[in-house]
Amino acid sequence: MIRTFVVLALAAFTPGALCAPATQPGDAAHVDLLDRTLPEIAVDAVALGDAIDFLRDILGAKFEVNWQALNEAGVRADSPISVRLRNIIVGKALAMILDEAGKDRAKLAYWIDGGVIRIDTAENRAKRLPSTCSSRP
Repeated sequence: MIRTFVVLALAAFTPGALCAPATQPGDAAHVDLLDRTLPEIAVDAVALGDAIDFLRDILGAKFEVNWQALNEAGVRADSPISVRLRNIIVGKALAMILDEAGKDRAKLAYWIDGGVIRIDTAENRAKRLPSTCSSRP
């Protein structure tokens, strides 16, 4: 299995839309990180857990993944993903990575809470968040 990560320098901030302003300490900084534009990100047959670790490393952000819920939905840390994206906002890239990992098994989602980027099933996110939140699909 070939594992490839390609990211060419984080570029300037790009404005992005959230459903509401960040409300917890540290949330605004993470919103800014997710609104950065990546010139390119390419992953080829990389485990979802490794892709999340990679984003954690390049962003310097804290991620928490509900692996138990993802496993129950059929998505494992070693689920392989492949995406090639250019000139994309980090938040959109993360959403596309999660879509690729969930495929026909589950809809995955992330949101920012207390300075942490949380990843879970979309169903669990809907249960935990009010209708206005600092989240992305």
